[in-house]
Amino acid sequence: MSEKIKFLIVDDELANCELLKDFLATRFEDESNIEIAYNGEQAIEMIEKSPQPDCVLLDIEMPVIDGLQVLKLLKPRFPDIKFIMVTANKSVSKMMDSIMSEAFDYVPKPIDFDDLEKKILSALSQNK
Repeated sequence: MSEKIKFLIVDDELANCELLKDFLATRFEDESNIEIAYNGEQAIEMIEKSPQPDCVLLDIEMPVIDGLQVLKLLKPRFPDIKFIMVTANKSVSKMMDSIMSEAFDYVPKPIDFDDLEKKILSALSQNK
């Protein structure tokens, strides 16, 4: 792979960020660049910088600016970014909000990493 895949993990819980970072680093090894934002405001600032991430793993429930607000704000401006929503809330309405807000997909916590990998690979294949 010529260019590294740029991932952004957005979660207000450090343990979740580290778990996702370890998974991505293991799965994509030298093919990736992984950044972390610990809240919605930080995610917005990071995404507005260039180059934008290819794939964002975005927690829905965060203080101040939640993941759905981040998605609704950024997806129209950055349509090529693939947002995969991540949350412990298994509420159908939250999942539908994510999909209707143009998230690429949705992953419930606890995360099934095989499922997450399939969704990431699917998202990245659409960027080519």
